[in-house]
Amino acid sequence: MLRRALATALLTLLVAAPAWALRVRGPTVDGTTFDLASHRQPAIVEFFATWCRPCRASLRHMERVWRAYKGRVVVVGYSIDREGLRVVRPLVARLGITFPVVVGSLGEAKALVGLRRLPTTVVLGPDGRVLGRFEGRVSTQKILELLRPWLGEAAPPPTPAPPGQHQRIQAVWVTPAALMMGRRGWMVHVLADVADMNPYQGLWLELVLTPVRRQGRECSPAGPARRLYQRIDEVWRRHFIMFVTCSQTPNLPPGAVFKLQVNLLAGARHRQVATGPGLWAANPCASGELVQGPEWSGGVHLVAAWVVPGEYHNGRPGWVVHVRTRLKGLATPLWLGVEVAGPGGGRKLLVRRITDTSRERFALFVGCDQLPEGWCKGPAKVWVVLISAKGRREIERSGQMVVGGSNEQEPEG
Repeated sequence: MLRRALATALLTLLVAAPAWALRVRGPTVDGTTFDLASHRQPAIVEFFATWCRPCRASLRHMERVWRAYKGRVVVVGYSIDREGLRVVRPLVARLGITFPVVVGSLGEAKALVGLRRLPTTVVLGPDGRVLGRFEGRVSTQKILELLRPWLGEAAPPPTPAPPGQHQRIQAVWVTPAALMMGRRGWMVHVLADVADMNPYQGLWLELVLTPVRRQGRECSPAGPARRLYQRIDEVWRRHFIMFVTCSQTPNLPPGAVFKLQVNLLAGARHRQVATGPGLWAANPCASGELVQGPEWSGGVHLVAAWVVPGEYHNGRPGWVVHVRTRLKGLATPLWLGVEVAGPGGGRKLLVRRITDTSRERFALFVGCDQLPEGWCKGPAKVWVVLISAKGRREIERSGQMVVGGSNEQEPEG
């Protein structure tokens, strides 16, 4: 009796799942993967390109619908730009678009809807059937009339509010004792959101290095500050790296440390528009010792680890987990694993086989498609695990790092 009831319930779920006429799935501008098949509400799919002027007005109208009926209707944009994220993300940011935008291609759009003109708007019911298709500009009222049976009575869509203030510089961390093109130095990593800013008017990252002496919470200058600059041309990026050579690093007096400050400057007069969190570090060029910073460090074989979200590999969104190791003397083969605990519980372990123990640096890509839905945005807890392939014995585990949520990266311990 129980088996029959379960079978009936499962059959009901299978029948109720809509067979979507449009198989819209792909990476989005915010680094996640969108899949229309996972939704059960009516949907509006907007096909556009950044060079299409009427598309911009159409996207603004879709944003109004999204804000008014969020939770009752799914709105998704689909870009066909060849340049991909490089041009789509800045446009989305400037228009203040908050609904998902898939970075697609013209070929896929033609296969999906036989695309002939931009913009093209396709309206689907909750069962996946196409309710209407519009080529060129279409009024919001026409779309809402098609969706009225599921939306019910509601106030007219509100005018979108201007984008609010958001945190431009979201995280800063240091990779000490680095080597680039034969030059010794160190790297300052900056996670910043500048997609809506104009790089042609001038956009720079400023690194301020100030030698100080710390006494508890107080500090006093121990030498003049040095300012280094890096121009930002590709505003679609989120992760920027400033390489500081040892010759650019001021000498530290005995007992002093560096206070690191990253600022965002704009315009011909280098107007400061944002400032990042301050860090304290000993000479990162000479010793590599970090006094304080948002990366984990301190193991025997796993020397340090840090996570960079919002990255892409072969068109797939995900994270890059950087690991510094000391593996000499360990028997091979080994597995270097990334263990992820999702926001709602549950864990997943992804491993990579290691046969060369002389390597000291690894970059492990974790694709959003390798994790359950929603984990990529976080907050998710991340550990790096070193495993002996013989007997699958855990040799060492990193401290806990957190990706997503209120902080892009926040280590514990």
